[in-house]
Amino acid sequence: MRRLFAAVLRPKILLILYVAFPFAIWLGCVAIMILVGNFTDCMVHEGFPNPCMIAGVDVGDTLYSIGVIAAWGLLMVPLFFGYTALPFALVCGLVWWVRKSFD
Repeated sequence: MRRLFAAVLRPKILLILYVAFPFAIWLGCVAIMILVGNFTDCMVHEGFPNPCMIAGVDVGDTLYSIGVIAAWGLLMVPLFFGYTALPFALVCGLVWWVRKSFD
């Protein structure tokens, strides 16, 4: 467990995770919308949520939110980086300090 923790806390790995996370969320939303579009009769667009019954549950509002993220998510990525740059820098500094104190 300690090896895994030490491997994840390497600055290069943290940077890769920091950059890849918003893109992974966006790609996941796109994949969900493609699957929903191919396998259901649900109509999803950016105007308003439509009722969509999947397995007896109305998921229209959730699909609407996922669809908006899929459509406009790439435009929000710079905002994500802008709002999280300082906390990320603080985490990297804390990791550096902890690793320095253990060495």
